[in-house]
Amino acid sequence: MIVIIFAKIHIMKIAVLLKFDEKDRYILDYLNKQLLPLKPEIHLIHVEQISGEVPLKIDGSVIDNCTEFDLSKHQAVVAERTVKMAHFLETYPDVRRVVVAGNPLNFIKYYAKLHEIDFIFAGSHVTSWKEILESTFATQVAHRIDIPMLSLKCDRSEDDLKTIGIVVDGAEMTANKLKVVTALASKHKALIKLIRTPEHLSDNVDVSLFSSDIDVLEVAVPGSVHDHDFHKCTNEHLIDLLVVFRQHPSFWKRLFHSDSNDYLLNHLELPLLIL
Repeated sequence: MIVIIFAKIHIMKIAVLLKFDEKDRYILDYLNKQLLPLKPEIHLIHVEQISGEVPLKIDGSVIDNCTEFDLSKHQAVVAERTVKMAHFLETYPDVRRVVVAGNPLNFIKYYAKLHEIDFIFAGSHVTSWKEILESTFATQVAHRIDIPMLSLKCDRSEDDLKTIGIVVDGAEMTANKLKVVTALASKHKALIKLIRTPEHLSDNVDVSLFSSDIDVLEVAVPGSVHDHDFHKCTNEHLIDLLVVFRQHPSFWKRLFHSDSNDYLLNHLELPLLIL
């Protein structure tokens, strides 16, 4: 008797966060050019932010008998943007589209878990003095939702994904975390450059984490990601996408030292993937 086992093929699921502003064009251009070749399942999400916690159903409607809030304004916005979303993306019939009102972080976290989202794609705020005083939404997503996140600050529609830079962190570099990176590198035939900062100069890197069809080189930089030399390095080595790993600092370190990933989210012009 012959037994045939069919292995389940995993389709990458990407949640794309839209805000209905000028960044959406950048995000959708990048999605179309760099991510759609992976043939992922796309979830386009817009959350109209409201103050307070309103119990919502998955479709964005309010749970019955919830009369504490005046939601008429938010419901009108949701209805209007649902129509815009459908019209704007009518050429993508297989894409899931969700427009709701609520707490953005809580809804995205809930939705990502419900649909087993592999990574989140969002725009990053333009650098301003306000970012010194408060966290941007991108940094909040990176800290509170433990899913790989790709952040895009500006228009990269002219870019070809030829070189991916990975900031080495030996303890965090695992095959599971790198699957998004290896998929992108293989699909675009991109070169991977492992960037070593002084903090991780001696870390061992298992090159077998990358498939044999991917070329991998190593680059050392003299300073941390906060230094000018690091940004000079990304320019000199023609990095098209920078990859970093989530940091897990102690309470005291978080209290007295800024997170370098937050710095990159707020200041780096390159697309940034946080694993």
